Amino acid sequence: MAKSRGVLSALMMLFGVLLALSGTVFTLQGLGIVGPSNGFMFDSQTWVTQGAVILTVGLVVLIAGIFARPRAKGVPISKPQEGKEEKA
Repeated sequence: MAKSRGVLSALMMLFGVLLALSGTVFTLQGLGIVGPSNGFMFDSQTWVTQGAVILTVGLVVLIAGIFARPRAKGVPISKPQEGKEEKA
């Protein structure tokens, strides 16, 4: 169960990153910062809005993927006790 949950989490994070990057590019193209000046997305308010929405959805999916990662359970981190030296 934890292994499939880890794979799902990794896929969600990958998909979120790809969506966020696409949304960023679309927004920059809509603002007229990136891309060819004769393209249909260049300097278009529609693509600024749609790019921002895609970017936001990508960030939400990325954050959901981060929180969906399986956590280690029941393994406390032990500190070496004072006065006792560890042997190598």
